[in-house]
Parts: sequence; C-alpha cells; structure tokens
Amino acid sequence: MLRRYLVESMAVALERIRAELGPDAVVVESRKVRRRFWQKPLVEVLASNGKANAHPAPSTNPLPLVAEGPLNALEAAALSSPLRPLWNVLRDQDVDDQLALELVVATATSSDPATWTSVALARDALTSQLEQRVRTTGPLPLQCDRPTLMAIVGPTGVGKTTTIAKLATCAQAEGFSVALVTIDTYRAGAIAQIQSYAEILNVPFHVAYSPTELRDTIRNLRETDLVLIDTPGCGSNNQNLLGELDQYLAVVTECEVHLALACGAQLTEMLETTRAFGSLPLAGVILTKVDEAVCLGPAITLVHRSGKPVSYLTTGQRIPSDVEVATPRRLAELLVAGEAA
Repeated sequence: MLRRYLVESMAVALERIRAELGPDAVVVESRKVRRRFWQKPLVEVLASNGKANAHPAPSTNPLPLVAEGPLNALEAAALSSPLRPLWNVLRDQDVDDQLALELVVATATSSDPATWTSVALARDALTSQLEQRVRTTGPLPLQCDRPTLMAIVGPTGVGKTTTIAKLATCAQAEGFSVALVTIDTYRAGAIAQIQSYAEILNVPFHVAYSPTELRDTIRNLRETDLVLIDTPGCGSNNQNLLGELDQYLAVVTECEVHLALACGAQLTEMLETTRAFGSLPLAGVILTKVDEAVCLGPAITLVHRSGKPVSYLTTGQRIPSDVEVATPRRLAELLVAGEAA
C-alpha cells in the first residue's frame, strides 16, 4: 500500500506511518511544500508498507496534493508514467489538484501509450481531455427581429467597461447597430469613461438612474441590433449593491448577463464572486486580463467547478483586437501550453 501524508513535521509523519502501516513501513520520498508564500511549509511524505510491487518507483517530482490517503493503482500508474511531466505543467499553472489528477489519469487511460513518447502528442492528448471539461457559449447571438441585450457584471477593476467597448466595436465593424447604456452611477468617472467610448464609436449613449429608466431606455432602443449595459463594480460582500443590481436587471428579462472575472484572481476569490452573483441569471463568464495572469489554472478550475460556460476572453487593452470568442480548444491550449505565463 502506498500512502501520502501532508503534516506539520517529519516526526508527526513518522508517528502516523508506524501507527497506520506498521513497523516495517518505509519512507519512499519526502519534501517540504508551501502552497502560498505566506503559509508555513508542510512536510509531504510518501510511505509504503514494504510491498515492493505495491507502488511506483520513487520520483523526484511532487505527488498530487489531493485528499490525504492512498492513491489507487490507476492514479499511481498514471503519475509514474511518462505523462508525469504533464502533471507538472498542470501544477505549475496552479490547476486544482483533483482536476489535475483527473486529467492525467484520463489521458493515461484514453490514449495510446505510444503517444507519451512525444511531448507534443502527449500535450495534445491532455488538451483534448481538458476540452471535454469546460463549456463555452459561442458568440453572442444577434437577433433579426429584436435587440440583443447584454449586461456585464462583476467586481471593480476587472475590465467590464473596456470589454463593452471591445464588443461594441466588433459588432459595429460587422455592420450591426449598437447602443451603450450604463447604470454605473456610483463610481467617479464611470459615466464619462463609457460616454467617451460612445462618442468615439458615434453610437447612442444613455444613463439609467433607476430600474424604470432602464426599462424605458431599452424600449426606446427597440430598433437597435445590440444594446450593451455597463454595471457598477460590486464586491461579493456588498449585499445592498447586489440587491440593487438584481432590481435593475429584473426589468430587462431578455438580457444576457455575463460575469467578468480577472484571470489573475485567486480561486477562492473567484468562487466567492461567482457565488455572490449567483442570484443573477448568468448566461456566461468572461475571463478578462488573460495577458496579465501568471497562470490560468484558477480560472479554468473555477469554470470546471461552477459549470458556467465561458463566452469571451480579453487579452490586452487594445480595442477591439484584444477580445475573442472563447472555445474549449482555446482555453485548453492556453492552459496546457502555459501561454498565460
């Protein structure tokens, strides 16, 4: 039996190993791990009950920091195979341990072992597995007989207004009529920022100071192909503002609401934000600031855990070139290739 321990010290590890695996247990490998720089390092120990054929050969690569306990035979085999470097790629990208292990095991069991001798082919096999685990919406559907309404919500500073400008420019370039509306009357300079984009694009611009004004504004734009609604940045703990946002969007029932999340945020922060905005009818997630993220693992883990589809990616400040429709392949390639780093 092969067991993994993640404890405060080697002394604690040895005590538990003797108690659980018996006096003949041996330590296969050990190392110090620190998941975040401010955390106290822990000791990770891989131990065996002494049966030589019960575990893979020792390795200098880190084993998965998944739920403590024995790895099953399939997991142990996958992590001792030539696919082990792909595990390291996922860990370098800070992918959730359980998802990383699932991907490597699935790759090991679904692809020809001959694939593993080629780094390029092995990465492609892993990319295909990841593709199956993320969803995307495709481009925003523009209607022929009525306006398409889209609101972008999310925390402060994730790039909501800039993303609206990018999408507006793209739609206008394709020959669609566009109007910009803001309900962000809280942040200093917010109205001026989006109004400047409207002036550059020469499109109608409106400010709605109440849900009623928003409803009436949308009605007056019924001949417009695409209406983009900018919203105030809202923290996950700001229940009052979240409640107001809910009231505004309740009067535009046909509006597609997309949650913007910056890829540089930590997973716990993104999970909490997604939970806070969960009362809204979210149609998709926009992953912003891909170019600024050190790694994409937290964002991909969020998408996988939440089941929310990704609609768009933003990859810089240029308008409109730095926005693209998300696809499962693109998300998987960004992660596996480490292009965000």
